[in-house]
Amino acid sequence: MREVGLKERDWAVFPIVVKQEGPVWVPLEAKAVARFIEAIDKKGLRSPMTMSAFEALVAPGPLLPYDIESLMRVALEPVQFTVWKEEWIIQLKAVLAQAARDPQHPANGKEGDPKTDLMRLSGSSADLAGSAERQLRDLRPGELLATTGAATSAFIHFIRKAEPVAPWSEIMQGPSESFSEFANRLIRAVEGSELPKEALTSVIKDCLKQKAHKEIKDIIRAAPEDLETPGEIIKYVLDKQQTTPLSSEGLASAWLSVMAIQNDRKNGPCFKCGQTGHYKTQCTAKEEGHRSREKCQACGKLGHEARQCRKYVIMPQGNDFGRAPQALGPSHNQAVGPTIPSNSFRGRGQTSRPQWR
Repeated sequence: MREVGLKERDWAVFPIVVKQEGPVWVPLEAKAVARFIEAIDKKGLRSPMTMSAFEALVAPGPLLPYDIESLMRVALEPVQFTVWKEEWIIQLKAVLAQAARDPQHPANGKEGDPKTDLMRLSGSSADLAGSAERQLRDLRPGELLATTGAATSAFIHFIRKAEPVAPWSEIMQGPSESFSEFANRLIRAVEGSELPKEALTSVIKDCLKQKAHKEIKDIIRAAPEDLETPGEIIKYVLDKQQTTPLSSEGLASAWLSVMAIQNDRKNGPCFKCGQTGHYKTQCTAKEEGHRSREKCQACGKLGHEARQCRKYVIMPQGNDFGRAPQALGPSHNQAVGPTIPSNSFRGRGQTSRPQWR
């Protein structure tokens, strides 16, 4: 949508080059504008690439208020543009406060020139609004420098509010976070902070050494001493991770996966419901509207098994106490010796002769 807007919209951005004969309009390079928009879309507002692309636009000379507003309207989303413009007005008011205290301020111009105000600096007065030609003719070079500087300061303050990031001092590598993801978060937070540019490299290096996993710290500690930049450290760690067969994190993850598979194999699958974690005999799932088709071998009815049948009571084998099987006497055909009939037992003093076979 933004590319179509760049091609179809009739808008222009022209930096102003201040010369002895007065301000001269120099067309802005189209590639620089496209690079600025692409950096916002792909890298984000807080990226150093985005700020570098913006500085490249204002470096040749000051911009007109009309050009500044047109550039931001195309590059930013509507909500972002509104927030930036409010910040721009705040910065312009700060410039006016400085100009009121300092008569020699560049925005004041020479004696006899019209006094600068918020409407002139923002290009929104009745005779300046919507016309780049009138702004170029009526605005002084000092006013153009002041409004461009205010726009730059407003953009810096705006990106800090639009994309807040976690403080770099609180960033630690997560338990399951890869080293590359951790490095991306850390670099983004450090570059988006208010640290001076000279300290960014050393801060990133120290955080990589101190806030990574223990095994990453061991790799960095064993690295050659000639690794001076964060990029060299990150490349060294990634190369070592590729050559290492399996780190402790990978070993733990693989072990947990194997244990989960073994647990699933130990428990199931159930041949009744198809789920794992139990067997068919332990399954509590019931088929709605259907009775069990198991047939009892004791009573012949469906719906239960013989061990669940309540119609017949199967006595356990053994003696009356159920501790040992009953003793069986010898067969009469195989008996040897005298036998005493059951009616031979009489009272005391009565005897009978044994009968021999």
